[in-house]
Amino acid sequence: MSTVNISVIVPVYGVEKFMERSCKSLFEQTMTDGVEFIFVNDATPDNSIHILNNVLARYPHRQSQVTVINQPTNKGVAAARIKGMSVAKGEYLFQCDSDDFFEPDMLQAMFSKARENNADIVVADYFISYSNKDVYRSCRLGNTKEELVTDILNSEHGIGSMLWNKLIKKSIYDRYSIQVVERLNVCEDVIVIVPAVYYARSIIKINKAFVHYNKQNLNSYTSHSSSEDAFSRLGNLANLDKFIRKHNLISEENFNSYIFKQISIILLYCNYEDQKKLLDTYPHITYKKYGHTMQWYWKIPMRMAFNRHLRVFNCLKYAVLKLRYAYRSLR
Repeated sequence: MSTVNISVIVPVYGVEKFMERSCKSLFEQTMTDGVEFIFVNDATPDNSIHILNNVLARYPHRQSQVTVINQPTNKGVAAARIKGMSVAKGEYLFQCDSDDFFEPDMLQAMFSKARENNADIVVADYFISYSNKDVYRSCRLGNTKEELVTDILNSEHGIGSMLWNKLIKKSIYDRYSIQVVERLNVCEDVIVIVPAVYYARSIIKINKAFVHYNKQNLNSYTSHSSSEDAFSRLGNLANLDKFIRKHNLISEENFNSYIFKQISIILLYCNYEDQKKLLDTYPHITYKKYGHTMQWYWKIPMRMAFNRHLRVFNCLKYAVLKLRYAYRSLR
């Protein structure tokens, strides 16, 4: 394959239940030439790679386009993305998750749109995929960089902070040294998307959904939160804070609203002492000012947390988390 138009980078960990569907949807893309698939095996403990190899055997025309990289130990999704990018040869990068699946014309449609408009970034709508239904999610493309970044951070109707609904020119990553940070495996996408949007000269949107974002995988990278995830969110928040302030990208008020959301999540997964330190680090972020953005079931627990009634908060949060997990399991 002489010219690679798109490199598809796929971290693989704990997805054996969904791997066949995901691989088939990639190998059955209508774009047959100019694409490479880079699967990064993040030392997955299950049969995901065995399933990948079995599926690939049914698509002989794809075999020369597939590279499998085996990480010696589990390093997390950030390291897997970095490894995949280090060997990618494509003009554009498409970074996806191995438990999602994709419409067959996705790569062809997004690449054609990119070429027609000489775009640095192509954004598409997407589906949220539950066990019994798909929900179409339309993305709003802001008119200015401030609108784009504000929506990325604070609106579910914006283009989103995720990588998997965007085709991004590799030169944007290379020219501005944009990449995730190893070990910071939660909210890692946002510290790529915000700089990429800032530096992009042309961002185009397709009013069609291609990715089926899987909400059924309770064993994914992002489904089991922990103190390590709290560390990741805090680290990525600090990196994003530095970039936002350096380039004066959005208003202080809009960024504080995003900080409030991230603190609320971090509080769930760190210990009592770290909770106190976190709240002391951001004394200007208060529940009174930003609590209206919370989901109804978190309002009372988070009011307790931000008012420093942390022992009450820690009792309430476990009940809410168990109810949410049970609800997700049934969807």
